[in-house]
Amino acid sequence: MALFHDDQMQMVQRLPIVSRAVTRQRKDKKTGEMKSAKGTANSLDVKALATFARLASQAHPGAALIGVIEYQQGRGPKKDGGKERGGSSQVGTLMRLFGQCEGVLIGRGWEVTTVQPAVWKRHFRLDSDKDRSRALAAERWPSLDLKTKKSADIAEACLLGAWWLETQR
Repeated sequence: MALFHDDQMQMVQRLPIVSRAVTRQRKDKKTGEMKSAKGTANSLDVKALATFARLASQAHPGAALIGVIEYQQGRGPKKDGGKERGGSSQVGTLMRLFGQCEGVLIGRGWEVTTVQPAVWKRHFRLDSDKDRSRALAAERWPSLDLKTKKSADIAEACLLGAWWLETQR
């Protein structure tokens, strides 16, 4: 998440995500039997996002409140060297996260704009290489710590906000 006010980035942070323990039923590929598998599931901390939206509104009374969210569309599993990776549960989680973000912001009175990744990335002459996104964001906002691969999401949130400011206002 990146918060802009008066054309300047004010704050950037990761989406508030919570993990919880889950037990899933999985079919054993060799035997065909159903087995329990313990793991974790991540989901949006909806309450924390709603608090963020409320506090941002209070900090900037009278400002236009516009959330820019990268549009997500479900894609099936990818084949990687004959081995499937990803799947319907990951697509479902992504779509749920997208809908929750949109719903929280609209519920808090924000206008929401969605944009497909290809649209905003084309504006900056980027492709799917997240290292290039990190490099461009680091150039634009040198004070941000974008050295790790995990910081690509933060870099892209900043660039998404910059895209809106440069093309949609």
